[in-house]
Amino acid sequence: MSDHPVKPSGIALVLCDNIYQDPGGKTALVGLFNAILTPKVPVTHPRLAVFVSLTGLRSGGTGRLEIIHGETDDVIDGMEGPFPKEVAATDVIDMSFFFQNLVFPEAATYFVRFSGNGHPIMERRFEILSPPSE
Repeated sequence: MSDHPVKPSGIALVLCDNIYQDPGGKTALVGLFNAILTPKVPVTHPRLAVFVSLTGLRSGGTGRLEIIHGETDDVIDGMEGPFPKEVAATDVIDMSFFFQNLVFPEAATYFVRFSGNGHPIMERRFEILSPPSE
């Protein structure tokens, strides 16, 4: 049994074009989406921003965000880093991630998956859509 009664839980996982932080501390998510439309594949998507909001984190933990092909489970890209140093289990922590020039090999279902200390916390599905070739 864990010595921590509170486990990390996801509040939000949002895909968008950009994330702005104003000087007052408010966050603006711009261009939210669930699909990327492209005339052909493979496609290089210039910028993908991911907003993650969590609670129940522990100092010293590590988070990992991955973009995964839905059928093959191949990791398209990912990044990992430590959770904030001074965090209480009841704090809500917002994190922003930015991917540049992601290459999607085919039109398919993909997932953004967030894990903490190697355990899945939440994921979000999105699509790469391309018209059929004639």
